[in-house]
Amino acid sequence: MCGIVDTDGSLDLERLVKDMARDLPKYARPVFLRVMDSLDMTGTFKLKKVDLQKEGYDPSIIKDKIYYLDPKSEKYISLSPDEYEKIKTGQIRL
Repeated sequence: MCGIVDTDGSLDLERLVKDMARDLPKYARPVFLRVMDSLDMTGTFKLKKVDLQKEGYDPSIIKDKIYYLDPKSEKYISLSPDEYEKIKTGQIRL
């Protein structure tokens, strides 16, 4: 998963996919994207990674936008609770 701070809503997912395809091998491209308004930091300006790891990618827990990379279309698709369940049960293969 990759966390991206997008405060003004200017993130272009199609361009991001193209740039990653050009610059990164398939195994290095993030399967999940979490688009956030801000990052939680500690008092010493470190990321609160443990909190992010505990939340995982369950859209019922996370209030940020979450996308997953569909391997067939090679596009990031918004992750809904229904799609989350399909991923967990293996109906959607990543």
